[in-house]
Amino acid sequence: MVKVLSGLMLAVMATAGCSDDSAPLAPAPANASVYVLHGINGTDLQAAAELPVDVSVDGACTLTNFQFKSVAGPLALPPGTYAIAISLANATTPCSNQAVINASVPVTAGINATIVAHLANQGVPTASVFVNEFSATSPEVFARHTADFSAVDVAVDPGTPGQVSFAGLTNGNQAGGGLGATGTYRVTIAPANTTTYVYDQMLQLANGTFYAAYAVGTPANNTFEVVLQAIPQ
Repeated sequence: MVKVLSGLMLAVMATAGCSDDSAPLAPAPANASVYVLHGINGTDLQAAAELPVDVSVDGACTLTNFQFKSVAGPLALPPGTYAIAISLANATTPCSNQAVINASVPVTAGINATIVAHLANQGVPTASVFVNEFSATSPEVFARHTADFSAVDVAVDPGTPGQVSFAGLTNGNQAGGGLGATGTYRVTIAPANTTTYVYDQMLQLANGTFYAAYAVGTPANNTFEVVLQAIPQ
């Protein structure tokens, strides 16, 4: 179970001072809304599939026993650049094991974003940040390539096979947009320029919702799957 410690303990504290009491105070920058998604199947690292980890932010232990396919958040973060360290979970002393992923993550004021722990090419653990871009009403769908796999073609359509929506998507990148209407859509993923689907599902997509489909795992290890994140707008 995801355990979010009481609030996010930030190592970088905001300080403010004013020598002139009559001077107006500048408004504080808007916090960002940040989600964290665990996208590494432990099987790919010769470990248990759930691969529980601890996550620290700027040295403060923030998530403990965080398991594969879990999503935490949204966390309210002031703008800045954060040092994210992900280590194998330690039940006795959380966040004390050596980090297996170290990432420097920039966070812009007011954005909504998801930080994803995933595999890069050749199975190297890494972390990427994706901005969640909302439309006014229509279903918004983004395909995010976070699997140990070559370039893929992603199709999102009402059921007609072979309609490529996002072609040649590579690891660590995304593509997407608004669909225009609620309904059932066929979502397929195949190696670029092929119709050999490694993912083929019908999804019910609703207005007023942002969907991010994360391709995770390694097809060669039979761990490839899609983790869907739905965020109400």
